Amino acid sequence: KVTRFSRGPLTRYLRGTVTRFSRGIVMRFSRGIVTQFLRGIVMIFLRGIVTRFSRGTVTRSSQ
Repeated sequence: KVTRFSRGPLTRYLRGTVTRFSRGIVMRFSRGIVTQFLRGIVMIFLRGIVTRFSRGTVTRSSQ
């Protein structure tokens, strides 16, 4: 009975720590992916604006 009682909280504690650790890793991993994805979108958007702007200025100057 004593061994079972001591094992219960220990297993629960270990499981909790493992789940917290895995969740933290997943959160960091997902955050990294999301940040990279957002950065890529922003870079593409900025590039598109710059290309449009440069094209507009070129066409205006040529006209």
